[in-house]
Amino acid sequence: MRRITILNMFHAHTLSAMYSNLFILVLVLAAPSTVRSGLGMDVSMAPRTWGFSAKLVSNDSTDGSTFGSQIAMSADGATIVVGAPHDQAVYIYKRPADGWKTTPVFTAKLTGPSFENEFFGTAVAISADATTIVVGSMYYGFMGASDTAYGAAYLYSRASSSWVSTSAFNARLTASSSNSAGMYGDAVAISADGTTVAVGAPRLPRSSSTGTVFVYVQPTTGWASAMETAQLMAANGSFGDNLGLSVAVSSDGSVIAAGADRFNSSSGAGGFVNVYERPERVWITATETARLTAADAADRNLLGTSIAISADGSAIIAGAPQGAVGAGGGYLFDRSSSRWSNTQSSIKLTNAERPLAYVGNFGSAVGMSADGRTIVIGAPSEDANGDRRGAIYFFVRPTTGVSATQAARLTASDAGDVDEFGSAVAMSADGTTVVASAPFARSSNIRTGAVYVHTAITYNNAVHLPFIDAVVLATR
Repeated sequence: MRRITILNMFHAHTLSAMYSNLFILVLVLAAPSTVRSGLGMDVSMAPRTWGFSAKLVSNDSTDGSTFGSQIAMSADGATIVVGAPHDQAVYIYKRPADGWKTTPVFTAKLTGPSFENEFFGTAVAISADATTIVVGSMYYGFMGASDTAYGAAYLYSRASSSWVSTSAFNARLTASSSNSAGMYGDAVAISADGTTVAVGAPRLPRSSSTGTVFVYVQPTTGWASAMETAQLMAANGSFGDNLGLSVAVSSDGSVIAAGADRFNSSSGAGGFVNVYERPERVWITATETARLTAADAADRNLLGTSIAISADGSAIIAGAPQGAVGAGGGYLFDRSSSRWSNTQSSIKLTNAERPLAYVGNFGSAVGMSADGRTIVIGAPSEDANGDRRGAIYFFVRPTTGVSATQAARLTASDAGDVDEFGSAVAMSADGTTVVASAPFARSSNIRTGAVYVHTAITYNNAVHLPFIDAVVLATR
């Protein structure tokens, strides 16, 4: 028997748990109370209790491996992919039959097949059924200087019912145009059905760094023979836009969203997200269908640093981690008709109970459920409880309307300074499993990184805990 106390801004509850070696966090995401939607309708939100399930680490990581700098998860939340680019590795974890454990051992390890410093694991993505994994390697071709690197994206297909450790890939995707120093592979995404892949190259063309997104569609003969299908660009790109810094693909591959944070832009404007819709059933080289911006856009707010999209491509969440002088924000966009059109979002999600004085870089990472109704946002630099220990925030949306209500805030009790929990996040299709990383977390006094898994249980009766401010408490 272990006694666990959950603290928040308004309540302190004591629960008992029949676990001997388990970290536990309980969060009530939404109460059986009504939330007013953007359309003026009262909608009852389903209550959820979130429990800490597992802490993922690797037993062979080196100091500074950045394990967890990027993460991805299958639709059912049963397979998790973790990038460790400084170790040139990607780790795969499979949920055991009896659920996630506190310290599960990785199922398989993918290792960089080529250059020693290519940052294999810069970005990761996985298909809904966990049979296909894409790994970005933005310094592929590195020959002693970053401006010699061409970048690549590696595609792996699972050959049996389980993943196995390997350095053998099914396809290496590269850009058809010269892309030295283009950061090709800095972002990758794959459709749920595993047939469409998007790869971001935010510094291409090299002369302007406006950015380009490359699209690949699986041939009938398989990925081994894949060729570039299309290039997606900005209609009115500016120097330093960095289009392709983040990418997301709808379930069927018909909608692609790409972020452009404009960090070095000459335009003097905030970032943006470009949306591309596939004409007919074949991708072709094109400019955007629509451009999404923030209604309160400010110079270098870095909108587009992170993005996530709903399964049908009708909802997008985009992070702007430098908004409000580093406090950050997340901008919610909804498609208002059958096709996307240029939109300015006034729906800004923020860490409402935290003063703007906290420079948390809220929006550095975002995740969204398949229906677009559950959202998770990372704030890795939040230092309310220490120096850049980090936090993640949950938001829920009503069945109709365009609003979103902050439901919970999560931090880890074993966090140390500069762990940066919330640097990367991922969410299962139904929104009931969430992973968040702390790529600089310590183990045995070296920064090997860690990933935390949380699962949700829906109850019919729950106590309303508004703006929960909870922590993961370790049992002893």
